[in-house]
Amino acid sequence: GDAVYGKRSPLLPRHFLHAHRLAFAHPATGEPLEFSSPLPADLEAALEAARRGEQ
Repeated sequence: GDAVYGKRSPLLPRHFLHAHRLAFAHPATGEPLEFSSPLPADLEAALEAARRGEQ
């Protein structure tokens, strides 16, 4: 429940926040680093519910 960006939803009781891909240079070596992660199941389910028009 964020007063500015929305109220609590029974479909997703947390912020819809996910970093699909992060890339940066290692601070000591400068080596490029990249990490990726699939969308968590609860966020995927919330997307599907939104596509169906559920709130």
